[in-house]
Amino acid sequence: MRKHKCEQFRQEVVEYVLIHPDQSVTNTAKLIGAALMADQQRLRSLERKYALLR
Repeated sequence: MRKHKCEQFRQEVVEYVLIHPDQSVTNTAKLIGAALMADQQRLRSLERKYALLR
């Protein structure tokens, strides 16, 4: 991950843990990491579809 993405990821984990103190930091990081991966896959899929339309 790039530095900006790592900082954004860290900030999201901190905010989530502050709101949901019953969640462990590790579990929260896994959840947010999975969401980021899903977003990246959707973006790649959209880029491929757009490339085919050109």
